[in-house]
Amino acid sequence: AATLIQISGMVTEIPSGEKAEAQDETETATVQLKGDQIFFDDKRVDMKQFRKKLAKLNLHRKTGDDKVVLLEASRNVTYQDYFDVMAGISAAGGVTAILQEEE
Repeated sequence: AATLIQISGMVTEIPSGEKAEAQDETETATVQLKGDQIFFDDKRVDMKQFRKKLAKLNLHRKTGDDKVVLLEASRNVTYQDYFDVMAGISAAGGVTAILQEEE
């Protein structure tokens, strides 16, 4: 048996380059996936809390680099967890910047 889900898709865009001096002091939101755990700005959250925190960022109203959410995942993260987090960021109006864990 198979489970069918409707994929709504993800919008991606490359952030525009800006000089460091021109950026404001707001920090880029960071999400880390470690195993089956989600950390949002270094605080462990579940998926419901993750979506609430994304909603508070008002990413739909932002433009350019302000829409970026950094995503860092360890090698043992399941595809489903990775997809769920990326879809959550996209649904909240964010753009994902993916960081690869160094070996």
